[in-house]
Parts: sequence; structure tokens; C-alpha cells
Amino acid sequence: MSFIRSVVLSTCAVGVAQAFNLYAYGTGISGLEVWSGDDLMYIGTTVPSTISEAADVTFAKSSDEVLVTSDSWDATKYLYLNDSAYAFAQLGFTSDASTLSDDEEITDWGWYGAWLYHLSDSDTIETSFYATPTEDDSSVYAINWKGAEGTATGTSVALRTVGPS
Repeated sequence: MSFIRSVVLSTCAVGVAQAFNLYAYGTGISGLEVWSGDDLMYIGTTVPSTISEAADVTFAKSSDEVLVTSDSWDATKYLYLNDSAYAFAQLGFTSDASTLSDDEEITDWGWYGAWLYHLSDSDTIETSFYATPTEDDSSVYAINWKGAEGTATGTSVALRTVGPS
């Protein structure tokens, strides 16, 4: 009995830590892979010259946080957003949540199947992700979060674990 329990627990632990990529989908955006540029979230097939450190990233689910790793980083990071009602700010990655502002947070992420969402303070599922073309290269997009009262620019996108087929 204890052997079976160990196998089941080990199998569950492997499933929780399984790494995956995230892809953005929206009008004119058909499954571009998410990557990190100077610890901020981007999609696109090139790296603008204004970014000093670009990194391919993989993600893992962890309760209400999203863990982010890269071969270019020394430590695991967390996905964060600015949760202010009036925010329209780029999503980012941090290894130290204590360095974030009061409006930035690493928690309250969730998954509806392959779709990433954020849970609001009133327990509402929100998917207010927007892809905004960068100034240096219109084929590269910053991934932003729009607060409930914020004003968005760019294209509404969904972030999913399923890549284009």
C-alpha cells in the first residue's frame, strides 16, 4: 500500500512541475511564442535592439503562481502583473516579489484548461491581455495587462499552453 501511495504521489508531483510554453492568440496573432526581454513579456520572431537580454522561457503551474525558467537565468522567476484598476502595464518576470510595487503581484493566476487567467479581488476570472507593437519593431509585441478601468492599446490576446498547429 505504501509503495502504491508513493508512486501516485510521485506521479502527481511530476505533473505539477511539468514545463510548457505560452502562446498568444488574437486578431492577426496566430500562436506567437512568449519570451522574455529584460524581464518583461514579449511575443514576436525578432529581438529589438533596445532589449539587452532576451531569453526563451518555459512555464510551470504552482498553486496560484506561474513559475518561469530559462537557461539564461540563475533562478526561477514568477510571472507578475500590475493589478491596479487603471493599469495598462507590461507583464514581467521577477525572482524577488519584495521588489515589486504594491500594485504588482505574482499570485491569483489560474488555468481554464490551456487558457491562462487572473483572478480579480472579487473572484472574477479576467483575461485582459493585450499585444501592443513595440516602437522599434512592429513585428514584436509587448504583452500588457489592462486593469478594469484602464485604457488599452493594441490587440486583445489569449495566452494558451497550446502551440499553433
